[in-house]
Amino acid sequence: MTHEAAAGFSRTQRAVAFVMIACGTLLGLAGTDLVLPAVPGLPAALGGTAAQAQLVLAAFTGGTVVGLVLFGELGSRVDQRTLLAVSLFAYAAVSAAAGMAASMDWLIGLRALQGATATAAAVVAPGMIRALYGDDDAVGALGRISSIEVLAPALAPIAGLWLLNQFGWRSSFAALAVLAATLGLVIVARRAALPRVIARRAGGSYGDLLMTPRFLRLALGHAFTLGGLLVFVFGAPAVFVNALGASIADFIVMQVIGIAVFIVTANGSGRLVKRFGADRVILAGSLSSAVGGLAMLAYGLMGGTSRWRSR
Repeated sequence: MTHEAAAGFSRTQRAVAFVMIACGTLLGLAGTDLVLPAVPGLPAALGGTAAQAQLVLAAFTGGTVVGLVLFGELGSRVDQRTLLAVSLFAYAAVSAAAGMAASMDWLIGLRALQGATATAAAVVAPGMIRALYGDDDAVGALGRISSIEVLAPALAPIAGLWLLNQFGWRSSFAALAVLAATLGLVIVARRAALPRVIARRAGGSYGDLLMTPRFLRLALGHAFTLGGLLVFVFGAPAVFVNALGASIADFIVMQVIGIAVFIVTANGSGRLVKRFGADRVILAGSLSSAVGGLAMLAYGLMGGTSRWRSR
């Protein structure tokens, strides 16, 4: 990967670039969380079934898979600043179109396109952050971006619910369109604040990559950890209310605690990597996630009742 030297950027340039990159990744995540409160009411608004309404979420996720591969390929051929701006304008256009959908089928199809266009920021962020901060401080900067991103699942549904109550389900898509277009214009205007990154294409193929043990270890570890987290978060509200006799407020408390711990850990990741190395930190995080999952499984098998509440 070729990029300008990290030392060539002033502190102000780094701050401006960091905010633009973080906002881009945050908007990509908001494509799910901002729309989430409107999903249960979509069958009444557009016709269709509850299963089709769930496909509105699944289609976005499926589109992101395509987008990650697509923008990864494009990012190795063109200036990633241009790629980021163009993707945001595309995201804005598709979001606006989704907000005008007349049927559930159209909305599902447009959501797949929306998911694909939302992923460019996530693809280009690591390379740009490395160019801005250098190898030694890039991990810490990515940790700060992650600590910002984790606010999306907590705050975006609240904003989405307010938009739904005030203006209807289409307003969430309109908000995404306006925000994406605005950020695209800001990136065009402040293009010089972002590093010029063009990844060099090395020899080999995706098949070769999938045969690389280190890549597979890291990719599968990340996939299983993230997948387990999503399964837990999506299923936890029903488990809290239906199985444990708790309330949504209890679930929110758990979310706040989890997000707080994530933010602290993410911001400390740079120092941990410098001291112990990336592989050891990743292993420790994966093991912690596994132990937490096993502890919750054991808790459920024991009956799922609170030992503290029963006293």
